[in-house]
Amino acid sequence: MHTYLLFALLGASAVWATPLSVLAPRAVAFSIDTVSYYGSGCAQQNTESKVSSDGHSVKLTFQGFDAQAGPGIKATDWRKNCNIVLTISHPPGYRPFPDTETYRGFAEIAKGQTGTFEFGATELGAAASTHRIKGRYSSNYELEHTSQSGPTGNLVCLNNNKLTISLKTAINPTHLVGLLAVTEYDIPIKLLKCVL
Repeated sequence: MHTYLLFALLGASAVWATPLSVLAPRAVAFSIDTVSYYGSGCAQQNTESKVSSDGHSVKLTFQGFDAQAGPGIKATDWRKNCNIVLTISHPPGYRPFPDTETYRGFAEIAKGQTGTFEFGATELGAAASTHRIKGRYSSNYELEHTSQSGPTGNLVCLNNNKLTISLKTAINPTHLVGLLAVTEYDIPIKLLKCVL
């Protein structure tokens, strides 16, 4: 079995560009302080998180983040989800946002079937974006996703230091045998300037 590195957005995503002028200077200090998660794809006993040494990114590893389809598969297994809550220390005048995220896993998608990834972040104020893997597909995958940061300009500061990121997976149609597994999720964080 070969591993294919797929560094392209699969499916349609509406993404707003972030002008360089709103990116925080590298000298601005911030750090991820705590990581928590909940959902059908990230049970506490099957999920681990590790914050990088500089405090600017987190890696999650999963066992059981597997959407499945086919005869005898329960409806609750056709889709999986995970909500990841980061507490981030940062100075006033900035908001944390996900930078380009990387997720890895394995997909066994039948001909005529589609595996779907849906990404969102509560504090971004933008619609969720979607990637798709269409069958027939049988391989490991490594994909990149750039989170939507909403319309640019006059970004309003928030009165909290939390960032909630959601990842959902699903397989359709469900009468065909299929598997969409997420095993790793890397989330780097950047700061954007905002208006107090």
